[in-house]
Amino acid sequence: LIFDLNHKSSRNVVADAIKWTVFWISAAGMFGIWIYISRGATTSMTFLTGYLVEKSLSIDNLLVILLIFKHFRIRPGRQPRVLKLGILGAIFFRALFIYAGSQLLKTFEWAVYIFGVILLYAAYKTMYEDDENEDTHDDTVKPSNSIIVRVIMTFVPYTTNPNTMSFFLRSHHSKRLVATPMLAALLVIESTDILFAIDSIPC
Repeated sequence: LIFDLNHKSSRNVVADAIKWTVFWISAAGMFGIWIYISRGATTSMTFLTGYLVEKSLSIDNLLVILLIFKHFRIRPGRQPRVLKLGILGAIFFRALFIYAGSQLLKTFEWAVYIFGVILLYAAYKTMYEDDENEDTHDDTVKPSNSIIVRVIMTFVPYTTNPNTMSFFLRSHHSKRLVATPMLAALLVIESTDILFAIDSIPC
């Protein structure tokens, strides 16, 4: 967490991503070896199995976050600020959600089948949802299409100006605080992560 919060992106984004991915996978591997030495093969395999499953499940998070940034036109230089706050929020909300789900499974073992049905339904929707109505030639941002942004706009004025590092701006006309795409992207990422936590509960 300390590494992530203090990490500054280099200009070569791809090389930087590969370097840190190799570093974190290697760190997990060494931790698995330490567990093997200190606690035995069974515990080590349990950890590594859980790690590999969670690692594969995290790929869908990556793709969705990239789509969110593209939707709100958050430039690469501004993305780390949203992601750092997203990490802290995800740790808190996901831990809370997984704890509640795990307690539910301990109390009602049959609830695991409900989670299984939810995951199968999500997979079905992903594979077969109709995207014929999507206008692939229109690159203009339509933040009003997002439910979370519509909620924001109900309580706080919203600007579509993507050229800011701030989550709020003061309007030149009304002098009121207005929400920015940075805030909208953060809230959408947080709410999406809570939904992704569903697959982590049975894991």
